[in-house]
Amino acid sequence: MTIIYGAYSKFWDMTEHHKVKTAMHHKNLTAAALVLVSALSVSTAPAFAAPDSSKAAALNVASTTNPNEVLVQATAPEIGYYDMTPDFTTNLASMGRGRLHYVRIHVNIMVKDNADLPLVTEQDPLIRDAILSIIGTKEYNAIATAAGREALRAECRARVAEILAEKKGGPVLQDLLFTNYVYQ
Repeated sequence: MTIIYGAYSKFWDMTEHHKVKTAMHHKNLTAAALVLVSALSVSTAPAFAAPDSSKAAALNVASTTNPNEVLVQATAPEIGYYDMTPDFTTNLASMGRGRLHYVRIHVNIMVKDNADLPLVTEQDPLIRDAILSIIGTKEYNAIATAAGREALRAECRARVAEILAEKKGGPVLQDLLFTNYVYQ
């Protein structure tokens, strides 16, 4: 019963997380549209009318009245996160002696622009394969230290950055995070 509850609870948390991210995305789009419309109304005001300084300060357009600059400010990319579920669980490489070791890692991918999240979702299987291939070549002694963990993360980050940049034709990855790391 605990397993069923845990799986249901995890599904519920993921669903709620998606709803919150979707609501935040809609809120950001609405705010960007409002900024653009307000900026255009400020920049097209008659020369004899004094602009509303509270509007200009709130929009951060006090120093400029160029609508293109305001549009760039309103559409600046926002960092996005992709949660790679389920966790990566795999055996570590062994030299044929001693007991088998395994590692379980939870990975989150941070992208430079929220708009690139569909690309990451589309490439999830390729990214998973690359990360598992890297982890599977490591020995227990290599990953059991903080320096080893960081080296593993850096290697995974470089490979994922390469995959995403190749698909998009430019840089996508901001960082790759290990949010849970267990080895035995």
